[in-house]
Amino acid sequence: ENQPVPLELVQKQEDEEFRRLLNEWGKGRTQSSAIPPFYNRIPGENEPLRQKLREESRANLLKQKSLQLLDRTEMNNLWVLLDCHHVTDEQLISYEDFQKVAQKSGPKTREYLKPSVFAKLQQGDHQGRISTVSLFNYVMRKVWLDQTRVGLSVYDSTGQEWLKRHKH
Repeated sequence: ENQPVPLELVQKQEDEEFRRLLNEWGKGRTQSSAIPPFYNRIPGENEPLRQKLREESRANLLKQKSLQLLDRTEMNNLWVLLDCHHVTDEQLISYEDFQKVAQKSGPKTREYLKPSVFAKLQQGDHQGRISTVSLFNYVMRKVWLDQTRVGLSVYDSTGQEWLKRHKH
């Protein structure tokens, strides 16, 4: 009555139960064709719908990126905040005041006022302050750089970082 179960049969039953549980949890994939795609090729000339979709997606992305950039009003507001918080006639700002400026500025401006920016702009002041003019120029140049990148991306029609001028 109590006959020993063969080891192969036990292993087979365990494997079947394991596969069943994996399938229930949605993780059981035994075929290699289940690998998700990680590369989408660029649409060819004979696929105008996919080309238009890609162009529209890139245009929306560039529009979104350009909306994240500071405009003239936001730059003026930053200058006013810096002017209100500088400590001395030398127009130097401490880290505490730098943090106040970052808190009072808008979310787009805050992206340019990280602690690492303050550290980069250290010029050897014995009290650890930085120049408000240097900070403002840094932010302005970063905005210009980002604007240039967005502007140049218009000529990158495929999104492969190759710039081509369209003939109009």
